[in-house]
Amino acid sequence: MISMLLLGLHFLLLDCGYDPGDFEWLVILSVLIFTLLCFGLVPVPSTMLSELFTSDLKSTAGFVSSSTSAIFSFIATKTYQPLVNIMRHQYVFWIYAAIMMISLVYSLIWIPETKGKTLQEIQDMMAAGSARERSQRVNCVEIVDGITN
Repeated sequence: MISMLLLGLHFLLLDCGYDPGDFEWLVILSVLIFTLLCFGLVPVPSTMLSELFTSDLKSTAGFVSSSTSAIFSFIATKTYQPLVNIMRHQYVFWIYAAIMMISLVYSLIWIPETKGKTLQEIQDMMAAGSARERSQRVNCVEIVDGITN
């Protein structure tokens, strides 16, 4: 997210007429930060698969995770140039940064904390959450059904 914000800032400064030589360090820094992603965030889905799913579901979850990643990579690749044609470079990078921010907020809210927990404790925690959601849906249906009758 930070690298996308820095790239957007670089293109904004270029549009404002600043000398590109004065800010080449900004592009290098953003590329280095983006490269650190490979060491930090890329292994996270695989790690989560091993912690959240039982061994009989890991291959299916891995397939879904890899397919989703490939689809979103394809979408990002195919939408870049059309977005640049519609708007300026900095806005495209800022949109990508906003998408990453939304993903971060989603992860912080919805991804369960698994540190120090066994697979059984994680499964029980997820089952309790889904049971709670099912009971809330049933209660809503009963209320709506009572109103319509």
